[in-house]
Parts: sequence; structure tokens; C-alpha cells
Amino acid sequence: PTLDLPPTPRTPQTAKCQEGMEDPRRATNRESAQRSRDEKRQRLGEDEFKRQNAATEKARRQKNKEQQEIAAVTAEIEVEQQQQQLAAQAQAQQQAQAQVQAQHGQLA
Repeated sequence: PTLDLPPTPRTPQTAKCQEGMEDPRRATNRESAQRSRDEKRQRLGEDEFKRQNAATEKARRQKNKEQQEIAAVTAEIEVEQQQQQLAAQAQAQQQAQAQVQAQHGQLA
């Protein structure tokens, strides 16, 4: 006689276990990266390792800052172009209305 038990509901813990079992590459990559960092730390010494990482992080932040500034300037230029386009359209519309009024004035 076998017991017919309902399946165990997924909990965050079982979900994590299953994810880990489903993708062994992640675990392997994580272990490899940790080994690589540890080996580099041993080769360079703790201070040099921290200094290099700080320089890399600073460069990454600077690059992000520059990209954000470029995006802001680009957005600003686009807004200016849209405003100029709207102003040109409004001016063209006013000129067209003036011409229509002038023609009506000539007809009268």
C-alpha cells in the first residue's frame, strides 16, 4: 500500500534548491569567479587588490556619469528641436491665416 500524499508546496527554500539544481553553470561560474578573485588577491596582496578594484569601480562610475550626461544633453537638444518645430509650425499657420485674411480683404 502506497501513501498518496499531495506534492510538497514550493517554498522559497525549495525553489532556491531547485533553481540551483536546474542551473549548475551559475554555481560553477560563481565558484570560479571567487577562486579567481582569491588567487588575484593572494598574488597582489590585499592593499594592491583593493586599490585596483577601487580604480576599476571609479572608472565604471565615471563612465556611467558621462553616459547620463550625454543622455541628458541629447534629451535637452530633442526638446529644443521640438519647441523650434512647434514655433515654426505656429508661425507658418499665422502666415497662412494672414494670407487668407489678405485675400478676403482683396475680394471685398
